Amino acid sequence: MKKLILLFTVIFFAISCKVYKPYILFTTSIDYSQYAEKGFFFSEANSVMFDYTPIGSLTAYSESGDEILRIEKVKVEEDEFDYDPNHTTYNEEFVFGAWKRASAKETLNQMYEKAIKLGADGIINLKIKYQFTKNKHSKPHESYTITGMAIKRN
Repeated sequence: MKKLILLFTVIFFAISCKVYKPYILFTTSIDYSQYAEKGFFFSEANSVMFDYTPIGSLTAYSESGDEILRIEKVKVEEDEFDYDPNHTTYNEEFVFGAWKRASAKETLNQMYEKAIKLGADGIINLKIKYQFTKNKHSKPHESYTITGMAIKRN
């Protein structure tokens, strides 16, 4: 009888613990007009109605996290086995700032700047992937991966 009561008690607690997941509706948009005004072309299509020269594939990635304000070099104590008196070893220590959320606009702008440096005036086959995770013990974790092919219009 005690085993039966224990079994019902365990079953009761097992089925009464419900994990709630909130409903999330997320909509965003990216304005390409600032790039178009500079003569830069974006397209999600992988084929376009004009001739172009492919420059290269691009990937830009951003992830939420603590912003790095600066990186300081810290001299490592001399090692008794370090026989080179002219060699100094440094470690890098990060100085962190506030939490920064990943941004599609900032990630796209990074991709645009890289394309310009490569001599491109457009990106085709543009793909934007957004990921969001959150649990009860952490801040919202977002990331954006943007890929595309940099081109030069003929």
